[in-house]
Amino acid sequence: MMIGLLLFFGAYGIAIAAIHLAYARQRRLGRAQPVRHILMVKNNQHQAEWFLRCLLFFSYWRGRNVVVTVFDEGSEDDTMKIVRQFAERHGEVEIGGAGDDADRYMAEHAEESFIVTRLSRFQGTERFSMPQW
Repeated sequence: MMIGLLLFFGAYGIAIAAIHLAYARQRRLGRAQPVRHILMVKNNQHQAEWFLRCLLFFSYWRGRNVVVTVFDEGSEDDTMKIVRQFAERHGEVEIGGAGDDADRYMAEHAEESFIVTRLSRFQGTERFSMPQW
């Protein structure tokens, strides 16, 4: 029984040491470049905040830094008002301007990679089939 306890605490101690070493190495090397998301919206007042919250939540839990830049493709509803209010509370969200400015933005940050999401293609009127369990 004593050997089992020693093995247990030894493995636990090695795991703690490995985590501390990995953390120290990460701090010494600096933080990784953030993942840049470009979100294109148009009349998506019902989906924009939900999408931003989910994106930030899951990136937080995965330990990834993200920067979301939102471009408006001519919304006629409260989409950009909602996004601006969200951006005021969350520093990871930027307002990029009109949809035409997205190309300029990508050219300015050409050395970085992007994930482009066109939320503007989903207008909320489409029906999705749900799997039946």
